[in-house]
Amino acid sequence: MSKDAPLLPPSTPTCDLLRGSYTQTYLIKHAKACDKKLNSKHRDVLFRCGNWCYSGKVAFDFALLGKDDMSLDDIPKVIPTLQRQQGKLTYLCGVECWEEEIEGDDGDGFKEPMEVMQAAQHFVARELTREDVTDKIEKWARGRPWVDDNDATYFELIGDFSNVSSSLKDVQCICSKTYARGLILVTIYFEGVFYVMIQDGTGDQPLLDVLFPDVSRDGEGLTLAIYDEGRGTKGKFQWRKLSMWQSLAPRVDTLDLIMPRTTNLSSSHYIQTYCVCKPTPGSTAEEASIRDVFFRFGSWCYNGRVELTPQLNLVDLPYIIPALRVQQSQLSFYCDVGQLPNKSPFAAPMEYSSTATAVMEREVSNAGELLKKLIERLDESRG
Repeated sequence: MSKDAPLLPPSTPTCDLLRGSYTQTYLIKHAKACDKKLNSKHRDVLFRCGNWCYSGKVAFDFALLGKDDMSLDDIPKVIPTLQRQQGKLTYLCGVECWEEEIEGDDGDGFKEPMEVMQAAQHFVARELTREDVTDKIEKWARGRPWVDDNDATYFELIGDFSNVSSSLKDVQCICSKTYARGLILVTIYFEGVFYVMIQDGTGDQPLLDVLFPDVSRDGEGLTLAIYDEGRGTKGKFQWRKLSMWQSLAPRVDTLDLIMPRTTNLSSSHYIQTYCVCKPTPGSTAEEASIRDVFFRFGSWCYNGRVELTPQLNLVDLPYIIPALRVQQSQLSFYCDVGQLPNKSPFAAPMEYSSTATAVMEREVSNAGELLKKLIERLDESRG
């Protein structure tokens, strides 16, 4: 990479190049330690579609790729996987009332990361219109055809986020597409670094475009600017360096999704099922009273934790379900009944219950025929 980049002051916002644009953004947080027992594959996510924001939990099984966690080259597969589970998300707020909706404690920790993402997009858009930056790119392009190929070029923006709150540190990646003035600004944030690509946005565009590039492999590179005094949001962070890179990553098949293997418990019948887990061995009485539970309501499954008695016996069954239903608000949506993750602690008992129920229904049905024939014989003998 070139070392002769000019030391530049940050650009001033003379105009908003992205005003009136349409944006789609996907935000994925790091796995939380508190989720390791029950939701080890689940992540808190945010989805912005235009002026509306949705949030919830979706599942990613990186073990299918032979990994423990997400890496930069997984981005092209991660976003389609998230989009496939979009039905698990619920409405959060409108963009215009973002601060009003999650003011103060930043709600679920989405507000500040989204502010930083937007600031990065606007900053790069302005920087790439600077005459000294464009001159440098044109000079570098001589003898390097890849510079003029948008699919083979991406920009890297590095900043100092040491003063940013933990809400940004909780975020593993943010992927965004902004459509403005016949161009698409593709922005990826992954563990502290922003990657930006510019694509042609003319003609018909899909309503939901989940195709994001792989920026994990680079070739030649050029430092476009090093900033002596960064610019950020409310002084919380500073931009340090803007670079341009040749992308060597191949096109990724987005159909190879990172979704957990699942069990299909769908049925033509309407079913309600309650599953209560045993307490952890060695738990105190207070700890044993908090139980992980699972509730199937027709085609939808919910899970969470409720408070019951430390010990449960067969005679307690008439009281357990009412006690669970009173605390139903403690449960959150888990999955569709046709997509219960195999590694879920509820998968085995629910599958066993489903099989046992089918056997009992068949036996009861068979017994009914036998009883009917027995009654008919008794009637005949009496007649």
